[in-house]
Amino acid sequence: FEPVLVRLCNNKQWDEASRRAHSHPNEAVPSSQAHRSTTALSAAVRGGAPLDTVVCILEACPKQLFVCHLRRGSILHDAILHNKHKHTHRSSGQSYFDVLRFLVSKSIEFLNLTPTSMDNCDIPHIDEYGGHNGGEVNPFAMFDCLGRRPLHLVVSKACMGMDMDLVSMFVRAYPGAAACRDGDSQTPLTTALSVTTEVGNMEIEMRVLEVCKLLLQAFPAAATQGISSGRSASLTTPLWCAIYYG
Repeated sequence: FEPVLVRLCNNKQWDEASRRAHSHPNEAVPSSQAHRSTTALSAAVRGGAPLDTVVCILEACPKQLFVCHLRRGSILHDAILHNKHKHTHRSSGQSYFDVLRFLVSKSIEFLNLTPTSMDNCDIPHIDEYGGHNGGEVNPFAMFDCLGRRPLHLVVSKACMGMDMDLVSMFVRAYPGAAACRDGDSQTPLTTALSVTTEVGNMEIEMRVLEVCKLLLQAFPAAATQGISSGRSASLTTPLWCAIYYG
């Protein structure tokens, strides 16, 4: 059964979806299968909804922030991956970066996070509902089917043009993510360091430098995290990546 609100979001009927979220907030409540299907908030974000629609749907049920999809990860993963760089909505003139910034701010607000509240990368097991030990989990610590935390995705976007203030918000919310390995044993730091090999221009390299400084200032231990890659594991440290990728 697909709630009307979700269907409206899938069809990108944003005005109708906003009104429906106000009149039927129960349809924004995540179902027991949300970790396998979708929430209204996720459908809206992935569909490119304008900020006012996203606000309405989130206000109908803030718990949507804490759903972790088995494949896609958290709502922050959705917002980063479906963020249209420099895209603005014709009706409001808002940048889609505003949607991501709003979701990040609300995640921090609802979790009452401080810059030091998550200071290591030893994350408890996240079950299929996106929680651990029967409770809610920090969406900045959730990972997708490839083992990527939101920060893995953010650093790649930042090196290609995402606002640095957004990167700072992710880093402050969960500094330890800088040292977390994904399914390929890459950390956000090594992910940033490898960007220059694909692009190789000075503007991008300066952004890589800025991203790396942010990560290391927030969590210096990230510099000691090597990449597990068989016999060469002892070589593939962040320092090795910096030298290899130039």
